[in-house]
Amino acid sequence: MWVKPQEIFLKTALWDSDKTTLYFVLQRRKGHGKSKGLSSLLVGTLDSVRDTKPAPFRILHQTPNSEVYYVISTALTEQEIRQDWQWLIDNVSPTLHSFDTEEEVTEFVCCKINSIIATEQENFTEDEDTITYKNVDYEFHQRFNMPKDEKLVCYYSCSYWKGKMFRQGWMYLSVHYMCFYSFIFGRKTSIKIRWADVTELTKTNSLLFPDSIKVVTRDDEYYFTLFLRKNETFALMQQLANIAMKQLIDDKSGSFNIDKDLLTKLSKNVPKKPSFLKRDLDARKQSNLYTLKFRLPQNEKLDGTEECTLWTPYNKRHNWGRLYLSQNFICFDSRVRNLVRLTIPLRNVHQVERADGAGTGSSGDSGSILITTAHHTSFLFGNIADRDFLVHKISELLAKLPK
Repeated sequence: MWVKPQEIFLKTALWDSDKTTLYFVLQRRKGHGKSKGLSSLLVGTLDSVRDTKPAPFRILHQTPNSEVYYVISTALTEQEIRQDWQWLIDNVSPTLHSFDTEEEVTEFVCCKINSIIATEQENFTEDEDTITYKNVDYEFHQRFNMPKDEKLVCYYSCSYWKGKMFRQGWMYLSVHYMCFYSFIFGRKTSIKIRWADVTELTKTNSLLFPDSIKVVTRDDEYYFTLFLRKNETFALMQQLANIAMKQLIDDKSGSFNIDKDLLTKLSKNVPKKPSFLKRDLDARKQSNLYTLKFRLPQNEKLDGTEECTLWTPYNKRHNWGRLYLSQNFICFDSRVRNLVRLTIPLRNVHQVERADGAGTGSSGDSGSILITTAHHTSFLFGNIADRDFLVHKISELLAKLPK
């Protein structure tokens, strides 16, 4: 895969050169392939505990009299990197000998790579997953011999207690499996557990296993600790285990269906997830909490939330809370528990309009919208951070309602 040229100053550190020409170098990261030296063990250990996973193959551009190198291509497999290498040899190398200076050669190569990337981005739609996630996903399938349709949800750095020692490594959470992999100075530890085989999942904080997550199967017990985000990890593990149990009860062994609407949904301030599937599962969790809170149909999908105030005429106050928006409902829940809770079916909404200066006091005039129903009931929401976006979003959902 072509990448925007990046300057580096050391071409050999942590890397072995497989092929070299006057202007290009094809490199393989140490610890990958058949190399078994001490440096390979050190690099393999380093990559095993690092948060970012570099691609194992890359191509550098160089000139004979320059100490600066440029990374112009990276790949997960040897086949992919050799395709890029062959393209450079066939289409770029013959032209480089016609330039007078090395600066012109470097400028031409960088411009050529940037133009290829720009051409690819013209037909580019929002990718579901980040490049780092794709690297980890490839390693996950290779290390645990997973089928191609097995979807990696997320991965976390942690340690596995084995005997009296712990092994630092990575926990991989997929739709059907929980896996762990550690590589410390040539010693591998690999665990592969089906969610359907998990009988108990708890957080423990004993003297022997402090601040750990305990996973119990029919045959064994596993303790994992030193999580950076223990609560997030445990919540996701519970969610995936529950999905597996539900599939067993419903006798559905098919693949997990991703909600592709998330890719095209108009949204703001959405935190970037390492995988699209993780974002999908988080959205399902929020939707479930939303439907329980307001007693809505189970298939209702939460679109977004917004901090705002609701004007309550019975006590003439602006009550702070959170507005919830979904395909068929607008809901509001106050910060003060059980003070105000409101549910408006979108099919009953007659008009949505901006309402600055509505005459209810200055505290509610900032970023206000007035929602009027078909029964001539009005609801005034104020102190909305991005009112125009919210009005546009409500209008979009109203347009999608069946006539």
